[in-house]
Amino acid sequence: MDKVQSTVDKIHNLNEQLQNKNVSVADKTNIENKMSSANSELKNGLVEVNQTLKSIIEAVKGDNSSSSTGLIDLDTIQEFMAKYQMFIDQLSHEHKYAVIHISFSITILFCLFTLVSIHSGDRLIEYFKIEEKYPKLVRYILIRRKLKSYSFY
Repeated sequence: MDKVQSTVDKIHNLNEQLQNKNVSVADKTNIENKMSSANSELKNGLVEVNQTLKSIIEAVKGDNSSSSTGLIDLDTIQEFMAKYQMFIDQLSHEHKYAVIHISFSITILFCLFTLVSIHSGDRLIEYFKIEEKYPKLVRYILIRRKLKSYSFY
């Protein structure tokens, strides 16, 4: 990207030199040759940037034509959901209630753990002296303390 920007700046400077009235015909020819080579450099740089962006987009989309697996594979998620739905459909009512009970228990434990970590987080920050070891985090720690006073009481 920096290469493209420097080439654009180079073309802009050559264009300003070309429009100068005090330039001789030989110098104009030389400037035009430099400008055409700079244009080809710009074209090559833009092609490289375009290829890089296409590869990033393909990696994120998970395009089947590329060899990469992608970051988001919706087919796998849909397949998992379908298998899970078939599994739930095969269970009896008692087993379904047990799965629901276990899910709610895990959720409650997660929420409890979150509340305890929020409440006792200041003690851990003071014990490990995180403010002194990592001074860049002081701003976030102060925001956290301010938000804690609003959300917990």
